[in-house]
Amino acid sequence: MKKLIAFALAFILVITPLTVSVFAGWEEEEVGPGNSAYTIGAYTVKPVLDGKLDGDGAYTKIGYRSTEISYAWSDDVDNSEAWARGLDFQIYASYDANNIYILVVSDAKHYFNECDDGDGNAWQYSCIQVSLADDGDSGGDRLEYGLWRKSNDGGQGSVIWSQHSNAKAEFTPVAGTNYVVNLDGGKLYYETVVPVNTFLNYDSISEGDAIRFNIVIGQADANTVGHVHTQYSSGCTGNGKNSDYFAKITLGAPIVVAKLEKAEGVKLQGELIGDPEGWGGNTNAGRAAAFDGDVATYFDPATANDPSIYCGISTSEPYTLTEIRIHPRNGFLDRFEGASIWGFNGGDFDPNSATLIWESDYEAEELTWQVIPASKFLVKDKAFTHFAYYNDIKHGDVAEIELWGIPASGIPAEVAEVAPEVVDETAAGGGGDAPAPVVAAPAPAPAPAPSQAAKTGNTGIIALVAVMMAAAASVVVFKRKNAVK
Repeated sequence: MKKLIAFALAFILVITPLTVSVFAGWEEEEVGPGNSAYTIGAYTVKPVLDGKLDGDGAYTKIGYRSTEISYAWSDDVDNSEAWARGLDFQIYASYDANNIYILVVSDAKHYFNECDDGDGNAWQYSCIQVSLADDGDSGGDRLEYGLWRKSNDGGQGSVIWSQHSNAKAEFTPVAGTNYVVNLDGGKLYYETVVPVNTFLNYDSISEGDAIRFNIVIGQADANTVGHVHTQYSSGCTGNGKNSDYFAKITLGAPIVVAKLEKAEGVKLQGELIGDPEGWGGNTNAGRAAAFDGDVATYFDPATANDPSIYCGISTSEPYTLTEIRIHPRNGFLDRFEGASIWGFNGGDFDPNSATLIWESDYEAEELTWQVIPASKFLVKDKAFTHFAYYNDIKHGDVAEIELWGIPASGIPAEVAEVAPEVVDETAAGGGGDAPAPVVAAPAPAPAPAPSQAAKTGNTGIIALVAVMMAAAASVVVFKRKNAVK
């Protein structure tokens, strides 16, 4: 791995309130520029452009590794390198014959943006930059645009930094039509759909085709606005805007729609118990969302790690569970750790008196059902009338819960003859061995400092930077680490 620390410059222009900064540090991805490659599936459920992660079948999750991420940071931001490395983000994508669909989910720990639509300075704030190119492109041939949500009023914004010179059509992002940026649960959802002819010189794509792809996620706050970027693949922040360094994305088969086998017994029906409201007093995120059959809705506990805040079901007679099926909240797989199912017989749920039937060991997959057979239960042959879902480790969000079991009175003959099915849409594609830990993705950032300064539209900045660089030559520092490749 190679780390280059260069140009420790930060200054404030007195003429305008704009703060201009240059990179203090930049690090390439360990696998080497241009060596990231993934396959995405064609959607089987068309993504809804609403700034949310839709149910199964809409997106393939790109399971990037930490070695495929590059970083850039500026010295006018305290702990900026840690900012860049500490961003938690996910990338999802899918396609149809004429469009590429992209969803980036990023944590909002450093979220500040008051840019107006079309503002070229957006790369200094919280936003994302999307770059797309033909697999045969090289150098500066690319479509490059930025998206953001204003932190003061929630307004949407976008800017085009580069139209692809060889594309059949130009791209004009329109809020609600081509993109939506949503803030929900401490995460920013950047969702966008891009016509393929805006970065290709033809109108349609199909399975087996390949494109080039780069995502930059920028971070900022109200006190320290500067370059803090995390980037999936390379070629924008650093490496001179070179599409040769983008990740290669192969278009795969449609996202597989599989069916789970019928579980032993029957699916439990009964009265919902627990908190009817979720985070912020929202009834749409209360207990009903975990039992409504819709994996796009979710129970979002009003308080984390609080046993009085749970969701569950009570039945008219005791049941012995045979299988537990849980669908984590899409985009929040980390909150599956600590998920647990408890049994008890009446009253309010209390972990001190209830029986722990099963608890997650955090082995789960995104965008699919987690199926837990009785062989993995801590208690296998005990009957209860009340069952609770609770999490005492993480916040506890969950999209859907199904409990299967055998009632004390036995399985009705008519039920035994009919095998209910649960649809499971598992994302196709992927690539790479394991999803990366907490890593970061970047925002609209130009390449070298002079070109970035020029992009702000302040014509005197380039000369000023040159003078200050000469004056500061004695403090330029270069640090290197041996490459691991």
